[in-house]
Amino acid sequence: PGVQTCALPIYGKTIAAGCADRTIRIWKVADGELVSTLKGHRQLVKNVIFSPDGRTIASGSTDGTVKLWDVETASERETLTGHENSVYCVSFSRDGKLLVSASFDRSLRLWKLDS
Repeated sequence: PGVQTCALPIYGKTIAAGCADRTIRIWKVADGELVSTLKGHRQLVKNVIFSPDGRTIASGSTDGTVKLWDVETASERETLTGHENSVYCVSFSRDGKLLVSASFDRSLRLWKLDS
């Protein structure tokens, strides 16, 4: 699958990438072993980032959504909606309690996250 993310975040011993096939793939850095494939976006994934504690991945997609994923269980936790166009950037606050997303609809959204 073609990697689409503008950055390939590394947390500890894992690396994540958003792909053109609408998935997020997580690999081990040491040997390149594929750990998991996260599926749920309807279109390609433009950006992924690990939360500061490494337990959550946030992803932004051309489907206009932001998804939160549980890294340990490789499952979707939540879908954040509200953008009217592609989400091209997501970023956590240092404490992991806030997430900001930027869209081609010319908006930024600030999301307060539950722990």
